[in-house]
Amino acid sequence: MAYAPGSETGWHKHERDYAVVYLTSGHLIVESNDGNVSVPLERGQVTSRQAGVEHNVKNPNDFEFIFVELELKRASAT
Repeated sequence: MAYAPGSETGWHKHERDYAVVYLTSGHLIVESNDGNVSVPLERGQVTSRQAGVEHNVKNPNDFEFIFVELELKRASAT
């Protein structure tokens, strides 16, 4: 995903646990029902979050911010 300067994801929540791999260094602002957090991130860093947390992510940088999101699917028991 690539976000232009000043853009945001819009409020949403993920149905599955997920991980994010950052391809750009900079800051993102993560809004949630608990408040806003400015998060410093480094290229190559990986973060993860559990499903169901409603949030919005904003790009306050003056450059495009790029990351890859991976939703985790658990294998079913057979």
